[in-house]
Amino acid sequence: MRRIMSLLMALMLLASLLCACGGDPATETNPPENNVSENNEAETNGSNNGAEDPDAGSAETKEIVVSDYLADDSKWEDDGGYHERDESKLYFDNYMAGDYCAVRLTEEAQNVTYKFDLTISQLAEVSMEDFTWWDSELLIIARSAIPAASWYDDGTQTGYTLTSWGDMSTVFIGRAGYDDAFGEFEWNVNDGQPHAVELSVVNNEDNTAVTITLVVDGVEIASVVDDGTLIKNERPGMYPDAGGLTIRCKWLEATIE
Repeated sequence: MRRIMSLLMALMLLASLLCACGGDPATETNPPENNVSENNEAETNGSNNGAEDPDAGSAETKEIVVSDYLADDSKWEDDGGYHERDESKLYFDNYMAGDYCAVRLTEEAQNVTYKFDLTISQLAEVSMEDFTWWDSELLIIARSAIPAASWYDDGTQTGYTLTSWGDMSTVFIGRAGYDDAFGEFEWNVNDGQPHAVELSVVNNEDNTAVTITLVVDGVEIASVVDDGTLIKNERPGMYPDAGGLTIRCKWLEATIE
């Protein structure tokens, strides 16, 4: 009897083992649990599983709408010349021969797009023939250091310049110390009407070149690159660092809004 019971138990154990080993092998339709947890962590950390990030290494460009700063006295400095500023506009009343004023927005930026409306409301009567053409000037400097003209022999001024003379129909793009370095362009802001101006200065990834772009009324007027190779009188060949925005009017009446 004891032998029979032992035989029966052995047969039952064998049968259970055969059932456990039988059937098709298991097929994984989902990744293992440890892989799921790693994938979730990668998504949380912004990983794109090896795909190139289109924004990797690109410089962030700050947008400065000048009218947003007009009401903040702490953001402005000037050279003592006559101007008026309130929450809606910056007005230059310098319509006299030899009269000028420079005003600087002290909010500093490196890679930046400045946006403002420009109205030139009164132009001086100047001409090439009587050598007065250069006496009337509109100057705009991005990355500027001081509210002043575009160059002093001590090198205190910095930045990239838009300079318009005479009838203001064209503008030169340059830098402090070399105001016509990158050419002359038509911009036609001399009709007494407001014009939307966008001025951008943006470094490349290793700060070895600067792109200066001018857009007026939604149309790109020019986009030039300063790689430091154009030098005038041993003056600086590039201004890669942050600065403010200077606007200077000479023998001119103009409004920034």
